[in-house]
Amino acid sequence: MIFQAYSIDPCRYTGEVCAGTDGADHAGDSTEFTEFMLRMIRDALKEISENQGNDVVTNVASNVVTNVASNEDKVIALLRQDGKMTAKVLAASLGLTQRQVQRILANLKERNKIIRHGASKNGYWEVTD
Repeated sequence: MIFQAYSIDPCRYTGEVCAGTDGADHAGDSTEFTEFMLRMIRDALKEISENQGNDVVTNVASNVVTNVASNEDKVIALLRQDGKMTAKVLAASLGLTQRQVQRILANLKERNKIIRHGASKNGYWEVTD
């Protein structure tokens, strides 16, 4: 599907004849344009989902599981290299938020894949497997 850029002026995309050359009669009225763009987006999404031939929910769920597992593996690999890495450093290294890394660390700790030794500032992580 080819998308074209349209002006906010409804006269320019609907083909209406405007009273002035600048479309001043329609100034501030973007309802038609918004509805048009929403239809374009809906049609594009419909076409994408039809072309995929798969259930979008299944794809999303599968991608989330894969990404979470791979992020855990990446955290473990980094901690094997340097057990003193902080959540902030891990996040920057992996392109994740610090909160995401904290969740991954908590999950790994809960499953006994990593152990924290020492205080939060002066301690280190040990990878157990």
